[in-house]
Formats: sequence, structure tokens, C-alpha cells
Amino acid sequence: MAEEPPETGEEPPRQDRPPPQPGANRRQRDHRRGEDRPGVEGRPNRQQRDGRRQGRPRAKGRPNRDGDGDRSGDRTRRRPPTAKDIVLPENRPLSIRVRDLKIDYEIFEDRRAALRQRLVTRSGPGRSVVHAIKGVSFDVAEGDSIGVVGSNGSGKSTLLASIAGVLPVTAGEVLVAEEPKLMGVGDTLLPAATGRRNIRLGCLALGMTSEEVDRGMADIEEFTQLGEALNRPLRTYSSGMRARLQFAIATSVRPRILLIDEALAVGDGSFRRRSEERMRYMLAEAGTLMVVSHNLAELARQCTRGLWIEDGLLRAEGDIDDVIDQYSEFVA
Repeated sequence: MAEEPPETGEEPPRQDRPPPQPGANRRQRDHRRGEDRPGVEGRPNRQQRDGRRQGRPRAKGRPNRDGDGDRSGDRTRRRPPTAKDIVLPENRPLSIRVRDLKIDYEIFEDRRAALRQRLVTRSGPGRSVVHAIKGVSFDVAEGDSIGVVGSNGSGKSTLLASIAGVLPVTAGEVLVAEEPKLMGVGDTLLPAATGRRNIRLGCLALGMTSEEVDRGMADIEEFTQLGEALNRPLRTYSSGMRARLQFAIATSVRPRILLIDEALAVGDGSFRRRSEERMRYMLAEAGTLMVVSHNLAELARQCTRGLWIEDGLLRAEGDIDDVIDQYSEFVA
């Protein structure tokens, strides 16, 4: 096996990174990310990985099963992993490449206002063109977790929708290694259908097969904590119950490229804590992540890089903490 180049701590130039390879299989991707695959000969067992062989004394201050040590009786739950816990190799292949992306769309004005404009200016129909994205370029390497920040109406959601293939591109290009999945808690559900029926339809709309839905149905139902309410029509749900159902459906998929639009956590009280924990595990499992959110603290915990989109332009790109600092100064 060829030696890997020494780590310099600097991000390699974009032109040296290979473009997305749609044909790369999962074993190759996981090998590049430095992950072990089950069944590999010579893989260390759990005791060897943790450095704790049978009979070896514990480190000073670490509690054992009998509660000895400086932290006697401390049995706190292990914290869910975050993106910053993962050490990624250099020269990773690209998952997403965006070059000089431009997105325009037309909006039609109020009919009476349009009529006044035509009478005064004798111009055409009452419509105007909105330049939502204005020549944005960036790369996302495999394993990156990108937090996207910006003011309301700056083009963040439009950017994610174009990467997911939901919105057409006016100019430029978007290249992806695999089909991205766009997740949002605002996805439309059917008011007349039961909660359980909406779970099935929502999961199928996200690309899951009927067999996958059947296998995951019990977990989704348990996570919602809606109980018998799942047998009632959605129109009888409160806003909080709808949010639980939508979030459970949206987080039922496990894609390699995950795009999240304002859905880091929902609900209140205990369910919000559960949804935050579910999101952390989901982010850790995804190969590549882009998430839009106004929750800057959560982005700082879950992402390693940041993009600041303002008025359709890329204002800043780099370390998530640096990008958040620049954006916070802008809105202060």
C-alpha cells in the first residue's frame, strides 16, 4: 500500500481534488474515510481498540464496575458523536461541486399594481425577475459537514434545493457523486390521511422501498410518541403533534449526501432533546452533510465548515466558527 502524504493541516487546493465519482462503491468510500469494515481480517477487537485488555488495571481516577476511583458511581450516558469528533484524511474525493451557479425566477405582481404600472410606464405584464443565486462556487469533500448561514431570503434554501435537483439551474453547474436527499420538516402531509398512512407515504416519497418502510415503521412510530393518535386523521393533530410526525418521517432515511433545511430539532421539552440526539447520530452517519439553520450554536457543534450566503452571493467560506463569527458581526 502506498504511503499517505503527511498531514499539513492545510486544505488541499481545489484543482488537486478529484471530481465526484458516481461509481465509487461504499467499501471504497469508507476506506477513504479511514473507517474499518466488518469482516476485515486482522481487525482488532473491542478490548484491543480501547486499549483495555482483560486484567489490565484501569487508569487512575477512572471508575470500575464496583465504583472505585475518583468518579465513584458516575454512570453518565455517552454523548452522541458530532462531526468534530471525526478525523478525516486529506485529499478526499469531492461529493458536491458547484461552479458559477446562478438561479433566476419570475414573480408576478398584484394585478391592480401591475395594471397601474402598465398605465404609467406602458411596460409589459406585471412581473419581475428575482436573481436568487448570483454566481456561487464551492466544493464539498466527502465526509464534510457544512453549515449554511445567512439572513432570511438570502438564497440558502434555494441553494440547497438546486443541489437536490428540485429547482432548475439558470446558469453554471452542480455536480454530485450520488443523489442527495433534501430533508425538511415542512414537507407536505395529507390532512385526511391517518398519521400512520402519512408515515408510509412520506417515507416512499423520500425514496424508501415498501420493504424498508415496513422494517422501519415500528421505530418511527415509537419515536413520535403519538400512540393511538397515529390512527386518527392528520387534521385532528395539534401543531406540535404534526411537527413530531414530520420530523420522524424526515429523519427515517440514511443517505450518503444529506441536505437539511431548518430541521435540526423540533418540539419542546423531552421531545426536543430526543430530536437533537437523533439528529446528532444522523449527522454522524451521513457521508456528506449540508444544513441550513438559524441555530448558530447547533451548527457550531455539528458542522466543521461553513458557508455564508447573503443576497445570493457567497460572502464567506471556511471553518464553521470563523464563518459564524463573521456572520454574527454582520447581523449585530
